[in-house]
Amino acid sequence: ESFIEAQEAINLGLMQQSNASIFMFHKLLLERFLQNIPRDARKEFYDLAYSESLKKVFNEEMLATVLTFFDNNLNLSEAARKLFIHRNTLIYRLEKIQKSTGLDLRNFDDAVLLKTVIMIGKSLSSNNRME
Repeated sequence: ESFIEAQEAINLGLMQQSNASIFMFHKLLLERFLQNIPRDARKEFYDLAYSESLKKVFNEEMLATVLTFFDNNLNLSEAARKLFIHRNTLIYRLEKIQKSTGLDLRNFDDAVLLKTVIMIGKSLSSNNRME
């Protein structure tokens, strides 16, 4: 049972948290929850939430910016430092996302929505590779 948990933690961790190397099964609750939602329901939510406006603004740089912002618990100063950019540049990028999509990532609810969309997108693309 422990081996299966460890194996599942590694699989989920690698799928969702590419920057980490140690994964704790008991800390991957959201990842496990999302993975247990049927694929069709995840795909339907993803298609609904990942709007055209979000697709237009999201490139590799923006994704890295958002993920770093999330990894630093929505702390502007710390995220800017980790990205090696000025705090105002980070604010500008977040405002660009807000202007294009209506999502203010400094607002918890909007941040949770986008984080969920990103995680579901990763799980769907990972499932496609496995099929």
